[in-house]
Parts: sequence; structure tokens; C-alpha cells
Amino acid sequence: MIQLPDDTADSWLSVLKPYQRSTIDEFLKDGNEEDAINKWLNSAGASDTSKFGGSQTSNANKGEFSKQFWLEFRKLICGSENYENEIKGFNSLVEENKAKIVGFLSTVLAGIFGVSAIFLAPIIVLAIISITKVGVNAWCNM
Repeated sequence: MIQLPDDTADSWLSVLKPYQRSTIDEFLKDGNEEDAINKWLNSAGASDTSKFGGSQTSNANKGEFSKQFWLEFRKLICGSENYENEIKGFNSLVEENKAKIVGFLSTVLAGIFGVSAIFLAPIIVLAIISITKVGVNAWCNM
């Protein structure tokens, strides 16, 4: 199981790039972290590119990436033999800074989903905030 440092939401959000932070701040005005994650994942991004989820149409596989993200994220945070080496490496970083933690988790999951770590960073931060509100053990047992 991964151990996450308990810190404020603002402290975790501070690791994001300014353009990511401003978007996430707007998303959080209207809901909680999980709502903001879904908005981020369903965001169209730039008008001349595919949606972040990879779909060209608004209804195709809507929510599937979010569902798969949470399944893999739970395995990574709560412990799975698929992520045994990554968890050992992560737990040695816990005393380091938050940017390294977010970067590490984003990089591990980016490879699974075939997306960039930069795309995943905001939802990693939001997921960490959500988890630290209840504690890792409690979240894994939910």
C-alpha cells in the first residue's frame, strides 16, 4: 500500500502548472474532486484536437476512461502485485516533495493508459486530495 503525505488541498494543487491549476480551480467551484476529475477527463481541450479521452465524438465511451483510471489508481494506491515494484519505489519518495510524488504516479499510470503524464497530473492531484480526506486505509476499504 502506498502511504500519502497528509497535506492541504491547496498544497497539493500547487504542484500543477498554472494553466492546469486555473482549470481545476474552476471545476472545483461547482463540485468535489471526483466531479472535477470527470470534468477534466471529459474536457474537449483545444478545439482542433481529440478530446482528452481520445474520442472524436462526445458520446463514444463517455466515462470509460474515468472508470478505468479509478480501477488502476486503486490498484496502485491500495496495493496490487501488478504494481509491487512501483509501490516500493514510491514509498521511498514519500519524504521527498509533492511534485515528485505526483510525477511518479502520473508516469506509472500514463504508461498503462497510453496518455501523457502531464494530462494525468491534475487528476492524480485531485485523487490524492480526495483520498487524504479520509485516509489511505479507509479509502482502500471503501
